[in-house]
Amino acid sequence: MLAEIKVALRGNRVPTFDLTEADQFVNLRRGGEWDRLIRTAYYPVLGCRATEAFQSKAVEAATLSERWGTMEAELFDEMWQVEQSHWWFVARRRIVESMVERYAPDNTASPLRICELGCGTGGNLAHWNGQHEVFGMDSSEHALEYAHRRVGARVELGSLPDRVPFEPASFDVVLMTDVLEHIEDDVASAKVAISLLRKNGIFIATVPAHQWLYSPRDAHHQHFRRYAKKDFAQLFQLPGVQIEHLGFYNSLLFPPAAAVRMASKWLGQETEPGDLRVPVSWLNKTLTGIFSFERSLLGRVPMPTGLSLITAVRRTEEVPVCTSSVAA
Repeated sequence: MLAEIKVALRGNRVPTFDLTEADQFVNLRRGGEWDRLIRTAYYPVLGCRATEAFQSKAVEAATLSERWGTMEAELFDEMWQVEQSHWWFVARRRIVESMVERYAPDNTASPLRICELGCGTGGNLAHWNGQHEVFGMDSSEHALEYAHRRVGARVELGSLPDRVPFEPASFDVVLMTDVLEHIEDDVASAKVAISLLRKNGIFIATVPAHQWLYSPRDAHHQHFRRYAKKDFAQLFQLPGVQIEHLGFYNSLLFPPAAAVRMASKWLGQETEPGDLRVPVSWLNKTLTGIFSFERSLLGRVPMPTGLSLITAVRRTEEVPVCTSSVAA
């Protein structure tokens, strides 16, 4: 069935097939291309039992496949334009920086070696460039064109979990800021990320929280999932690894943001390119301040819930934590 779809898509035709039970769809989803089409083109069908309407939407998703590459490029174009000023990017960067300062190895005599997996257009790396040795990896050549402008040749093409161009045990800090939700095999990817750490190094990751908040915006941003706290923690139950902190953040803005997400989900609204526009100055500054304030609360004041989860994970021993290829 997947082969038929591939042939049809190459010929710009609509593939014809029958989906009668949910398990047939689950089997079909194991094909990476088809999973990507469904995930990005029509989010509500995931995990649903097949209905006549579902079949119609599945075919519609196939016809929209050519939009995926364009959507990805548009997302990175938006990021390049706004990530140095948009309140969400600025505040998240401040929060991650506070975690690095709190948990990173004490290398006062030399700069830290920091690696960001899924570095996108390089906004985070540019913040640390000059203070520390920064390196990055992304699977998008389009994103790397932007990242090279910011930090030069120290960003490379690669993908998780199998094609990582860095040696194991070579970094003090490894970052993955809202990346794991984009990767189908998040378990193997987390292991590979931690394997890049030296002993006592720290892995800091952020992900969106609460699968019940999955909305058209997640689909537009090509998310496989949002995370429950226990499922996120399960990724780091590994030998030679210690969770220093794991909890919710982006909590102060949770009530209004959750209401907007749920409304868009119920109304079936699609999020198009442009959802990352910088708000008017006074509002952008206010939201930056509210969100950034949480850096003083994390690890000190328990957050009962939030739009996102953040963790700091230490590699306490250089024992093998993965078998995937690195420095490929």
